Amino acid sequence: MNKLLIHCFLFTSLTVFGQNNFWKPIDKEFDLKIAELEDLKLNQNNKKKEKEIVERLLFMAKNYANPVMKSRAIQFDVASNYYSNPDSAIYQLDQAIHLIDTVKYKYDYYKILSQKEIVYRTQGNYLKSYKTLVKILPYFQKMGDEISIAQILSRLGTVMESLKEYQKAEEYLKNSSAIYDKLGYNKLSFRNRLNLSNVFYRNNKKKEAVEMLENLLSYPVISDDDEFKINLLLSLYSFSTDGPKREEYVKESYQLAKKSNNLHLLGKTSGNLVDFYRNKNDYDSAMLFYNEAYPLFKKFNDIGSLRILFANKYLMFADRNKWDSAFHYSQMYHHYNDSIMGIDKALEVNRIEALTAIQSIEQEKKEAEQQRKITLAILFGVCCLSLAIISTIYFRNKKIKIQKQLKETENKELNERLKNEVLLKENLKLEIDSKNRELTSNTLLLTEKNKVLENLARQIKEMEYNGQLAAKEEKELQKQINDHLQASDEWEYFKIHFESVHPKFFSKLKEHSVSISENDLRLCAYIRIGMETKQIAQMLSVLPATINTSRYRIRKKLNIAGDISLEDFLRSL
Repeated sequence: MNKLLIHCFLFTSLTVFGQNNFWKPIDKEFDLKIAELEDLKLNQNNKKKEKEIVERLLFMAKNYANPVMKSRAIQFDVASNYYSNPDSAIYQLDQAIHLIDTVKYKYDYYKILSQKEIVYRTQGNYLKSYKTLVKILPYFQKMGDEISIAQILSRLGTVMESLKEYQKAEEYLKNSSAIYDKLGYNKLSFRNRLNLSNVFYRNNKKKEAVEMLENLLSYPVISDDDEFKINLLLSLYSFSTDGPKREEYVKESYQLAKKSNNLHLLGKTSGNLVDFYRNKNDYDSAMLFYNEAYPLFKKFNDIGSLRILFANKYLMFADRNKWDSAFHYSQMYHHYNDSIMGIDKALEVNRIEALTAIQSIEQEKKEAEQQRKITLAILFGVCCLSLAIISTIYFRNKKIKIQKQLKETENKELNERLKNEVLLKENLKLEIDSKNRELTSNTLLLTEKNKVLENLARQIKEMEYNGQLAAKEEKELQKQINDHLQASDEWEYFKIHFESVHPKFFSKLKEHSVSISENDLRLCAYIRIGMETKQIAQMLSVLPATINTSRYRIRKKLNIAGDISLEDFLRSL
């Protein structure tokens, strides 16, 4: 199954050979033949017609004695028959390189390297294959050759699959299919997805693998390509667990292989029928297809398929208790199995060495990229620093000139501003002092008013006591006097006017001390507007000593340092 998928992939790679206008023209007829061949590979599956065109290219190259013609003809000729002799294919491709000026015909050079990579991969030299792919990919990306880019990504996916790096393989193959889909190359995309389904299956995404293959099988365009459909059915038979469907897949693939005259595929489909009928205990049918598959596997020296074939033959005889024959085919099975295990061990060593080398290359690429970024960052930093220094010098000189020109003007403006600020501060101070005096005056007037009213109340009381005033009239007068003697009203009136002059004064005091009382606030307000102790005592009808005691208590509550007066502290709020 592996080899079939690789062959399928190789055909996909070849169909995209030259599908662009990047080739330099050589001769009108020759160029048209190449275009015809490419179109044939892309849209049809006619190997006979392809061979005729390749022979015509070789004939024209020989007749014209044109080395570039010969180089391109060799590329197409090698593309159709390097399976049988990879070493000869490499030699011919090297000759194709020597025939051209690799600087003038750079595109030809990279296409030849692309062909050599395919041969490396058929030889199992995955390290050389990988190195070639990562070498040629940047060139085709720079050229904008999307077909070649898709082809290289698909090949990288195949290399990663062979190295059991399934996650990377999946990523490369998906990116390749996306390009084919965008360009409208459905057949190429389908072939690429066949490889992707194999990656899914190997990466334990068996359900996704079967779904992808069944989806591909539903496209009508698949019916036009028998070889691709056979490979698709072979994969479905291997991956699917649905019994009836597996029978349908194995029988249809065999019928198509008989019709296609492809002996390699006929052997594969016959071998699958041996396995199918043996599992159904239909040994006669199994033996019939065994006799058809065996000579084909021997012809192609397909030891992997021979191993499976002998395993089925051994099980058929063992199921019928024919132990002598079962033992014989068991020996044959183990012989081929030992051979394959030896090959697998060598391949595993090769795989590990290649994977280690590739990982080392990728790490070096990452480090080189990081170093490149660091170098660019340093260069950018140096440029920025140089620009900053030049800009600094330039703007500093310009600034000095401007400063010299504006210095006198700025000084004048500054002096005027300072004078204005001083005047504003003085005016503000005068205004506050005036309002403080007004508050003090109003407060004292209220105090005097209260005293007059208190004296009047005593006189009325005495007049009532002496019989000079009726008791009812005395109570009415006392009530009116008491209404005007409400201290709280006077205090609220004072607070309103005080806060208009000294906003947030009381809230700031409360922030300094949560234990400060309303009487403390009142005393602080009187001190703030400049009232003396005697005036405050007179106003509050207490002794001056009481005011001094209250001042001391307020200092403690506000935690005022000993070298700061209460008046200064209150003025600072």
